[in-house]
Amino acid sequence: MNRGQYHLLLFVLVILFSTFLFSYRILNNPPGLETDEGSISYNSILISKNLHDQNKRFMPFFILSSDHLDWKQPVLIYSTAIFFKIFGANLINFKLVNILYSLATVILIYILTRLLIKEKTFALIAMILYGISPMIIITTRIGNESILPAFFGTLWLVLLTLYNRNPKRYFLILCGFALGIGFYSFKGMRIIIPVWSLMTILLVLFKNKFNKKSFLDILAFVVTIIPYALIIPLLENKYPGSIFDRSSIPIENYRYYLHYWLANINVFSLFSQPDIGKIYGMDYFGALLISTLPLFICGVLTMIKKTNFQLFILITYFVTPILFGVAKSTSYSHRLTGLIPIYVLVTTFGIRYLYKKLHHSELKKYFLFLGIFLITFNFLEFTNYYYIKYPKQNSTKQAFDNKYYSAFKNLSEISTTKKLNPYVQSDIYFGHNDANRFFEQAYFTGPINIWKLGDQMPANSVLLTQLSKLDNATNLLISLDSPDTNLLISNYDNKP
Repeated sequence: MNRGQYHLLLFVLVILFSTFLFSYRILNNPPGLETDEGSISYNSILISKNLHDQNKRFMPFFILSSDHLDWKQPVLIYSTAIFFKIFGANLINFKLVNILYSLATVILIYILTRLLIKEKTFALIAMILYGISPMIIITTRIGNESILPAFFGTLWLVLLTLYNRNPKRYFLILCGFALGIGFYSFKGMRIIIPVWSLMTILLVLFKNKFNKKSFLDILAFVVTIIPYALIIPLLENKYPGSIFDRSSIPIENYRYYLHYWLANINVFSLFSQPDIGKIYGMDYFGALLISTLPLFICGVLTMIKKTNFQLFILITYFVTPILFGVAKSTSYSHRLTGLIPIYVLVTTFGIRYLYKKLHHSELKKYFLFLGIFLITFNFLEFTNYYYIKYPKQNSTKQAFDNKYYSAFKNLSEISTTKKLNPYVQSDIYFGHNDANRFFEQAYFTGPINIWKLGDQMPANSVLLTQLSKLDNATNLLISLDSPDTNLLISNYDNKP
């Protein structure tokens, strides 16, 4: 096996390892579906079937949630709808969409690192650093939009790096599309994309030394991205509150914005402070492995002395959250997933510097062993918590409150094989977000009948209920994943 084949084998192994981390027991951890997942999955399957959302709107740009308090962003819903249309609608395929976005980001990080570092091995290290980052694992496994900034941020950096190497205008046009679509992928991107757009313009100006080409290139970029901004008033008029939750930008002194900016780039926040969002919080774990902090700091010190483009990437990392005061956002590290690919790059540069510095030192193997040991220990500590302890916690079960996937699937299988009419107790059907409606659309050929407490159970029917028995029914089975629910079957003629 030559070096190229060996490298390809390692590349495939890293992809498989990342796939394992993102998908292992994906239907059991998280232990259910939370509110956003229910809404996104339900509307995705409706649009895949008839191009209308739950509010009967034809291919809406934004989708209003059932409680009328939140607008769902279009990128993930339409990506999922297309995926459902091609591969079929079920819970695994719903979860698979975010996994594919994250795996695509892993590959983009490999490409990005190869463009910046000539040694192939460091591109593999960058892929691993991304895949083992706690917030990446967490957000990939939740079926909402919070993983998408990592994909669009990495895509933008790849295109910008290609432009820096070979300043062709079409790379900037593609940057405009990446940032424009990314603007509507996650609400937190509303205060990130303007910063990245400005950084793009500054890079073009300084690279081309303010000559005529720089202004023509900027014009191409602006013309590409500006339509995504020009439609904001129209969208806000048709979908009030869909772009910005707040009616006005807070007018405060510089200390106000400085506070929120520094709060989102301090190492305590990213490396050791749990996210305060109830579906993202991991006790004692930050968004990034704390064992990689010395390598990140080393990377920062290294990139300060490097080429202009590497310094540009480093500056981008620190200025990205500069507008977070607009949203009064602090301690929500899931809103900074777009920063993680840059963290990966900086840390990889730190590893490369140390490797070269210690290459001829007798201490090299000791530092190598210590670094691998600390990162591995830290990572295994996190995986032990996340994959084993986290799903069992009451706070986790409360956050992911819909645990009826197995029950609905069993109801569908039994009603089909025994040719019975499916019924669901009203308290179950209406009490646990839109995920139940998604299960109905995905696993049943027709609408589910609703059964209310006190009603007689119809003949030739099977009922998903919280009761243990009814006068005219026989206890059929108990769903192990939903111990508080039973499937009861009414008396019927069991003809061969």
